[in-house]
Amino acid sequence: GQGAGEFPTASAVGGDIIQAAVNLLSQNRGKVGCAYFADKKVQPMAESVNKYYIRLTAPDRTRVLAAIADAIGQSGVSIRSMLQTRQVSETQAEIVIITHGVRQGNMDQAVANLTAIPEVDVISNVIRVDDEWKNA
Repeated sequence: GQGAGEFPTASAVGGDIIQAAVNLLSQNRGKVGCAYFADKKVQPMAESVNKYYIRLTAPDRTRVLAAIADAIGQSGVSIRSMLQTRQVSETQAEIVIITHGVRQGNMDQAVANLTAIPEVDVISNVIRVDDEWKNA
């Protein structure tokens, strides 16, 4: 008969080549290996390095941004940008902070420091930022 055609055949050959490469790298010569049971070292979350987005509410008055920057800096966290985005009320402002890449453990300490200072009313969000997609 006519067969599957050139594209399905090319796909199957490509899959076979990839499987052969995986077998060579995992030293599973001539047999199908299963990566699910491979012994992998798991990095502690406190050691992972990410950028972070922090959104918080603070009093809208002088020296507040300096106190926030100091609390973050005491943890070894470097601020990439800090912006007062809007007035939440007559006396409250929303502040958004983006950090440079930092260990999770340092970020946890920075959040604890922010929680402890009177210049921060509420920490609304602390979100890890993965911008690796830009390089894809």
